[in-house]
Amino acid sequence: MHKWILKATVHLLTALPLVLAAGFFKAETGAEIKLKYQIPDMCYTCHADLKQKLTETSVHFVFQQGMCASCHDPHATDRKALIKGSVKSINPLCLNCHKSLKDRLDRGGMHTAVSEGNCTDCHFPHSSQNKRLLVADQKDLCWKCHKGTQDKMNNPVKHLPFDQGMCSSCHDPHASANEYQLKDTPNKLCQECHAPRCNVKGVSITHTTKGMECIRCHDGHNSPYDGLFGPYGHAPFLAKSCESCHNPVEPGKKVTMLAEGSELCFNCHKKDPENYREGDIHGTFAQLPCSLCHEFHSAGNAKLTRDESRVCLTCHDSVEKRIATMKKSLTRVHKEKDCFNCHKPFHSNRPRYLKGEVIPLCSGCHKGQHEVTHPVGEDVLDPRNGAPLTCLSCHSLHSARADYMLSFDRRRQLCIQCHRPY
Repeated sequence: MHKWILKATVHLLTALPLVLAAGFFKAETGAEIKLKYQIPDMCYTCHADLKQKLTETSVHFVFQQGMCASCHDPHATDRKALIKGSVKSINPLCLNCHKSLKDRLDRGGMHTAVSEGNCTDCHFPHSSQNKRLLVADQKDLCWKCHKGTQDKMNNPVKHLPFDQGMCSSCHDPHASANEYQLKDTPNKLCQECHAPRCNVKGVSITHTTKGMECIRCHDGHNSPYDGLFGPYGHAPFLAKSCESCHNPVEPGKKVTMLAEGSELCFNCHKKDPENYREGDIHGTFAQLPCSLCHEFHSAGNAKLTRDESRVCLTCHDSVEKRIATMKKSLTRVHKEKDCFNCHKPFHSNRPRYLKGEVIPLCSGCHKGQHEVTHPVGEDVLDPRNGAPLTCLSCHSLHSARADYMLSFDRRRQLCIQCHRPY
């Protein structure tokens, strides 16, 4: 008798997970054990506050239909809120339903929040007072990460969509093959609203500019200058003194330059041997070598340097892949691809075209870390190669394997590279 009771108890405990998942189960005797209430009413007996969210402006379809078990496991998971799945990223769960979004993501160009698997950084999973389940108004949500863009709101000339916080009018918040997450190439996107009407002193140059990227001259957000020029620009361009670089413009004819190659730039800019490396490979890519890194009309920063993701990573794609791998496995890494913060290609004669010596260059941003650093400098030699120990002796900025962008785990593996335990 006791053995029979024990056996029945074992069967009951083994089958119990199916009770909550299916609402009942059939025991060996043929009897059914049912849930006290059907889902979602069963869930609301404890989570009554969630039921109130059904009245909000935007409600997730799955939540609205009471399909709690689509996203949550009723028993146990290794993630908060009993979210289904065994990986940290929430993306796989969301993409089970959002198939069209998955197709776009597969084509690349993912927004950082998406690539890091944080859908809930931008969207509430149940409901929201904002459209598309956003956790905040679109403008405020974007500015949460893109603070530099918000800081420019004081500029007097603003692009209407930007001024009204309509970021998604031009940018795709999930994935785009175009730079800056734009929905289309810049010239096509701009011309959906703005027909090209470029002219020089009354002479139309639309035949030349209609195929150009509008953002080579105009800022898509705001500017101190009429026409959204800039915000930083080449002095002759901002002064509308086109003849400083170009031959006189004639109707219907090709716009030409006063001189060929870098000689045009050296009409005004001194050819400093310290900053101009004759024969360097970076000076061989374009008809106007300086334009490889510098815009000649306007740009987003004072030195008129171009966006690094458009310049450096075109050739250094292996570095981009290593950075992507590093981002997936580590949390504290350099998120942005601001190559020009550290490198000065074509102008620097240091290894890797670094802008300065390694230790001062790193400590310029990492002041606190430099105060408590492992001994470094000319008097501290690396036993592996006999060279002075620097920040790069332990840290790898493009393909780190461990936290704090270290080449090895600091708990032991890093230290024994130099401090042998035998």
